[in-house]
Amino acid sequence: MRVALVYAHFNFTGSLPRQQVQLARYLVGAGHEVHAYSFAATREPELAPGVHYHDVPASRASSSRLGYALHAATFARNATRMISDNRAAYDVVHGRGMSTWDQDILHLTGVVSGELRRDWSSRDSGGLVRRLKEALLPVATPIVSVRRFIERRILEDHVPLEIHTSSRLIRDDLLAAYDVDPARIRVVPPGVDLEEFHPPTDRLAARREVGLTEPETVILFCGHSFKLKGLDRAVLALGKMREPARLVVVGGDDPQPYLRLAMQLGVEDRVNVIGPRTDTWRFFQAADIFILPTRVDMWGMTVAEAMATGVPPITTTSAGAARLISNGENGFVLPEPFEVDLLAGILDRLAADPELRHRIGRAAQKRACTLTWEQHGHEVEAAMRQIAESRPRHA
Repeated sequence: MRVALVYAHFNFTGSLPRQQVQLARYLVGAGHEVHAYSFAATREPELAPGVHYHDVPASRASSSRLGYALHAATFARNATRMISDNRAAYDVVHGRGMSTWDQDILHLTGVVSGELRRDWSSRDSGGLVRRLKEALLPVATPIVSVRRFIERRILEDHVPLEIHTSSRLIRDDLLAAYDVDPARIRVVPPGVDLEEFHPPTDRLAARREVGLTEPETVILFCGHSFKLKGLDRAVLALGKMREPARLVVVGGDDPQPYLRLAMQLGVEDRVNVIGPRTDTWRFFQAADIFILPTRVDMWGMTVAEAMATGVPPITTTSAGAARLISNGENGFVLPEPFEVDLLAGILDRLAADPELRHRIGRAAQKRACTLTWEQHGHEVEAAMRQIAESRPRHA
């Protein structure tokens, strides 16, 4: 098959770009001709040799809300034009997220209206005025407006032949928000790179390699969008813990509000902010506990990566990957919302009991080993073949 994959980013700096790279690798390995439409500045072609790359012009993303929104809007518009101009060249077009409205398969990474509903219900308790202000704020942001526009254009006017979602959370949001035939929807969870994410032979040596030499329990938080993923909750829980522990933060966002919070709680010397990394597996291998106390995460790739590394995960019911966890057996799932005391109690329990960490980590790793990129690629490839075989082949 000749396949077009459309997504702005092609690298390992986030879970969605990583999924794009892994799918491209699988399809090339399966003998297909793969064309990746992406933004040149955020593409690392050496990650997937054999792929044909196409530069999609777009405004450069910036840290401002407007800059991010312009990047998303111009990429989707230009990618759609480029795909439409070359539509006859491809058997199947696969789009990830709100990347184009001309595609056969859409891998939907979230539903805007669904995320807003969950955002309202999952915020921490507080004054009604504050909650109303915070709940309405996302509606007015440029990126949400752009995403909603593209989402409606796809799901109301250009509905793909098939829609893939990473989790049932996204599927449920999609069915609640749009009149889409459920038969078109397939839940296709991402895989885990088991060659990268696996238990270390020596966790203490893994710690030293990333500069962690203190004897405290290492709690890892890994993810972008710190507010959404609950970094404030992690810092608050650290402040309430009785057992000595260190919070290591890996991911791209502004850490200053959380460092100020840590200072207020008197734990600033026990918080290490690393920043975004492409070798996150090193920090998983150095960790004793993984924490993602997220308010909204349609999948939560880092939960699965922690499990594959044999690290006990803690997350919430608002993470799609929570379905991988049997509470108390191979990890912990907190209700959303939850009291921080509950999180601190679980952290203390794990920090005080190395044998418990080992038992839960071993069970977590066994579960994660069932999530391979080969299985993910096989499911996507099967859907692509069905579509390709239903239409005339192009010369």
